[in-house]
Amino acid sequence: MSEPNNEKIRTACGSPLNKSCRVHVPGSGFQTVVVSWWRQKEGEDELISFTASDRVHQASRTKKVENGEELEQLLHFTKVNEEDFSSTYVCRVSSDKGQLNGNFTLQQPDPDLRAHSALVFVVLVLLFTMGTATFTLLKIDMALWCRGTFPHLYPKPGADGKAYDAYVVYPGMCAAGSSGQNEGQSRGEVFALHTLPLVLEKHCGYKLFIYGRDSLPGEAMVDSIRENITKSSHFLLLYTASTFCKRGGAGGMARTDGHLLFAQQMGVHCALVEETLRVLLVELEEVTDYSAFPESLLHLRRKQGALQWWRLGGAGGGAGEMQLRPSSRFWKQVRYHMPPRGRSEAYLEKEGTLLNV
Repeated sequence: MSEPNNEKIRTACGSPLNKSCRVHVPGSGFQTVVVSWWRQKEGEDELISFTASDRVHQASRTKKVENGEELEQLLHFTKVNEEDFSSTYVCRVSSDKGQLNGNFTLQQPDPDLRAHSALVFVVLVLLFTMGTATFTLLKIDMALWCRGTFPHLYPKPGADGKAYDAYVVYPGMCAAGSSGQNEGQSRGEVFALHTLPLVLEKHCGYKLFIYGRDSLPGEAMVDSIRENITKSSHFLLLYTASTFCKRGGAGGMARTDGHLLFAQQMGVHCALVEETLRVLLVELEEVTDYSAFPESLLHLRRKQGALQWWRLGGAGGGAGEMQLRPSSRFWKQVRYHMPPRGRSEAYLEKEGTLLNV
């Protein structure tokens, strides 16, 4: 007997199956050899039907070969059912010289690992995407909550040796109230001199240096800017669409705000070259043309982005209700980039009262 050889055959439920029992009978002349298929289940043997119309049946074929006969008993499953997997199929060969047995069992195929792997991969990608999106949306709230809940994990105010939390640079910082200011300059001054101190200093406890407000009368501009920038841990640069545009001066000569440009250049230099200062860009109004902006400032904006007051805070830099709430979206972003200071961050999140102007 060449087959079956006590083997296990994997097949899917519902599929057809053929299995042969091959027996070589050597010699010549008439020999009585009986080949048949039996089903063995729970210790009982059952002869499989020879009727071709049955779902499981057997048929025989005989072929003469050079040195004897080749007998083949074919077992045919029209459709494999679930019950077929619990049986053993035995091919029995009987003759006057003895008996041979060979068998096989049916097993269901292994699960498609490729399909399972693809499903697992898709689930992991979805979880990663959802986790990343959730973290992006909630990272600021989580950071502010941690500051308020575990304040001992963060450095105490002044631990870095800096006198100010931020040095504020804004449009028109040296010409407040002059008649030549445009609307963009007035917006910058209102935000820098009123809105910013009201929220960050009065309510959040930060200490800001605002040129024109905190500088000493008669003090040299260059020395004052250089000295107080080095005393600050952050650099708040407020700008509008026209901040870095040249404006016509006396005699038609072009002029720019020299104080602002010098402070901007020094602050960006400390941030990009010396890495001793962290810059926060605050865009007070929508800017569509950046052609007049310094290249260093554009590089910084591409690298870290800008906080858009006009989009998140409100147009005009005024003192509307939501514009003055530390728990509003814009001020959350500012507080996130600033060091932990003043009142508990958790308290600021819960407080719903409007600041008094």
